[in-house]
Amino acid sequence: MKKAPLLSLLLLCTALSSASAQEHAWTWQNPLPQGNTLHATDFVDAQTGWAVGEAGTIVHTTDGGDTWTVQKSGTPRNFSDVHFLDAVTGWAVGRSGTVLHTTDGGAAWTPQDGGLPAFFTDVHFADADHGWISTHERLAAGTSIRVTTDGGTTWNTVTTGATFDLRGVYFVDASTGWIVGVAGEILRTDDGGVTWTPQTDGLRDTFWDVAALNPDTVLVVGPERMPL
Repeated sequence: MKKAPLLSLLLLCTALSSASAQEHAWTWQNPLPQGNTLHATDFVDAQTGWAVGEAGTIVHTTDGGDTWTVQKSGTPRNFSDVHFLDAVTGWAVGRSGTVLHTTDGGAAWTPQDGGLPAFFTDVHFADADHGWISTHERLAAGTSIRVTTDGGTTWNTVTTGATFDLRGVYFVDASTGWIVGVAGEILRTDDGGVTWTPQTDGLRDTFWDVAALNPDTVLVVGPERMPL
């Protein structure tokens, strides 16, 4: 009569061992190649692009998005944006001050020190040396951005005078750029981000991103309209 409980225990241990082995064998089946939420994409031509998102997800395509392969980011943190200058040189940014850099198209990603941990929302480079990151970080002199002049080896914190969270950044060259954010924040710089001048569209929209064709033609997007 005493052997039955022992037999049950052995069977239970066997079942748990089998379940543990199966747990470590799970792979994404649908959607492929992964199922985490994606937040941003960047393409350098019609075929070559990257997308980033939650749980450290970075995926890469070389056929215009028909198929995607997962790249190892080495972090579980959520990404908010990715930017590539060409087919090999790029950056990805996200929560907790995460900044990653690649020089081989994403085959390997190297962490960069973005300064004190903040929520990095957008990243843009005008060339291989000059780059900017928008943030949610509010300091005494306004919401901050990160600025680099050496390809991200070092990032400096610059306050912008913006009152609210910043969501997007874009530069047409190493000097002229814009940042946008919550409650109609639009600011322009002509000295690489050292000083910023507020601009306004007369609304209180939350702007999610910004792009420019040249120093005079700028586009901002944002679906959320707030009452004046």
